[in-house]
Amino acid sequence: MAPLRTYNKMAAPLRTYNKMAARDGGRVPPPGALSSGGREAADGRERRRRRFGGGGAPPQLLPPPAQDPPQGEKNGLAKLPADEEVGGVPPGGSKFTGLGKEELLRAAGTPPWAKARGLLLLIFWLGWLGMLGAAAAIVARAPRCQPLPPRAWWQLGGLYRAPPAAFGGDLKGVEAGLEHVAGLQMRGLVLGPLHPKTPPGAPPQDTPLEELDPALGTLEDFEELLKAAKKK
Repeated sequence: MAPLRTYNKMAAPLRTYNKMAARDGGRVPPPGALSSGGREAADGRERRRRRFGGGGAPPQLLPPPAQDPPQGEKNGLAKLPADEEVGGVPPGGSKFTGLGKEELLRAAGTPPWAKARGLLLLIFWLGWLGMLGAAAAIVARAPRCQPLPPRAWWQLGGLYRAPPAAFGGDLKGVEAGLEHVAGLQMRGLVLGPLHPKTPPGAPPQDTPLEELDPALGTLEDFEELLKAAKKK
């Protein structure tokens, strides 16, 4: 728009001159018939007339070329680099390198492609059924878990360990405390030591492990404790 505004400013005096020339029969009055100011105005009009090529109309500016509306890119339209020309396409242009959408749809509906799709679908389902059958066969032929071996009574739950002194210091006190141990959901009671005390400095092999400390009670008391513990 800037060149057009410049042209309008330059053409305004010419239009004024053309109007005066048309009014005077297409001529500019002779210099003798004008005053000094009129002669200067006439000289200016004459120079402008010569500048624009006579008394005709000023040159017409050509409108800018119409641009095509943008269109969507087709499938397979590749943009070429700005510095490369391929196959007669100018640098920076676009070159169609594949089939369009409609052509692809028509090609996909042809009998060879339809048969190929059906064959691939059949292979997929056969492979899926084969893997399912193989998994079922593996599960059916897998060895079964072996049953657990039988366990002793002390392996079926927790054990309560305490010396006789925790129950009063003798076997009678231990028997009276069995109710408390049973309330703790224990499967057994580890009681000890029950053997007589050895003198200081005695070797470990001299410890009488098969004897009962007389301070705890008699063997009859020990038998009664075992019977009461089995009942709990």
